[in-house]
Amino acid sequence: MLIRISYLLLIATIALAAFLLVRMSRDLGDESATFTGAQRCAACHSSINAGRQFAIWRNSAHADAYNALQSDSARAYLKANNASVGDCVGCHTTMGREALAEGEAAIVVEGVGCERCHGAGSRYGYYDVMRERAAFTANGGAAGSLQDCYGCHAADPARTERHCPFQRSPFNADSAWTAIAHPVNERAPKPDTVQELRR
Repeated sequence: MLIRISYLLLIATIALAAFLLVRMSRDLGDESATFTGAQRCAACHSSINAGRQFAIWRNSAHADAYNALQSDSARAYLKANNASVGDCVGCHTTMGREALAEGEAAIVVEGVGCERCHGAGSRYGYYDVMRERAAFTANGGAAGSLQDCYGCHAADPARTERHCPFQRSPFNADSAWTAIAHPVNERAPKPDTVQELRR
C-alpha cells in the first residue's frame, strides 16, 4: 500500500512539474513580445458577444491604410517628391516599419491593425491572459490612448511640419474615436470609453 501511494505521488509530481514547465516556458520563454497580426485577434474578437472588434477594424480606414499607399494619387505624390512607400510605413502599418522577415510581410499589408494600439500580441494573445486586464497588461497589452492617435494624425496639419500630405483637415481624436469604437462586449453596459482611453 505504501509503495502504491509513493508511485501515485511520484506520478502527480511529474505531472505537476510538466504542467509548470510548459506554463513557464510559454510565459518566460520569449522576453520580448512580437507582432502576430490581426488574423490572430479575429479568432476571439469576431463574435457579437466579444464586441465584434475585428469586423469594426476590418471595415475601417485603418485596415486599408497600407493599400492607400498603392493608390495612383499616392504613387504620383511619392514620385513627384522623390519619396518611397518606406517613408510612409511609420503611420500606415501596424509595426510602424517595413517587414524585416518574410513572416512580417502579411502584418505590413494588413494596414494599421490591433497591435498598433494594443501592443505586440505574442505574449498576451491567449484566452486565459486576455480575460483578465491585469494579466493582459502584465504581458505587454495596452488599452490604447487617444493621445496615441496624434502620432500619425495631425491636430492641425496647417501648423504641423511632419504629417501625411493627404490629411488636409484638422484631426480630433475624441470625435474620430466614434468611427472606430470597439467595445469589449456589445451586450454589456458600456463605460465612457473616451474617458477610459484618455488614461
